[in-house]
Amino acid sequence: MPKVLSSTLISLLMVMLTVFALACSGSEGPQGPSGKDGADGEPGVEGPTGPAGHTVVRNVPSENVITTLDSDGEVDYTSITIGADGLGLISYHDVTNGDLKVAHCDDAACTSATTTKIDVEGNVGYYSSITIGADGLGLISYHDFSNDDLKVAHCSNTVCTSATTSTLDAVGNVGKYTSITIGLDGLGLISYFDATNQNLKVAHCENTFCSHFFRRR
Repeated sequence: MPKVLSSTLISLLMVMLTVFALACSGSEGPQGPSGKDGADGEPGVEGPTGPAGHTVVRNVPSENVITTLDSDGEVDYTSITIGADGLGLISYHDVTNGDLKVAHCDDAACTSATTTKIDVEGNVGYYSSITIGADGLGLISYHDFSNDDLKVAHCSNTVCTSATTSTLDAVGNVGKYTSITIGLDGLGLISYFDATNQNLKVAHCENTFCSHFFRRR
């Protein structure tokens, strides 16, 4: 057989084998694992600076201001709050005279004050506690030492130059170590000590005046 024909047959045979191999190839294999992540890109350009915030100025005194408000005899059992006018309102016991007194500050630093006797019936004013009621007026709880009762005084004006006083609890020796606040209902709530039974007691005012005898008109 000539060499040329032999080469042609060999080439043809190779082509046929290739076609046969492709026809007999198996199904596609599973996908290989993903490649590694590429390197991080360069950081972006920094944004512009935001506007400056508002400056807060607080007027803090350079030193404490201490003032004597009442030097007329001996006092104790003080309590303080801030009134509806933004000025201090202080309740305290006049030991010398046995009275409940109130001092209303004349300025924010309370360098002077208007002092008033609120209750002078017997020896009263022990363990006083003061708050501001929902009506914007002072409400004071205190102990009546003469009768061993819990009493309350409701200021008639912002300065508290007068007040309505009431006895809330007169059962046993009660009303010591009082503390008063205003509840969610806008009425006074008073905690105090029952010395007779060694118990904690609380009184909830039935009206703004915290008086059994007050009725709205």
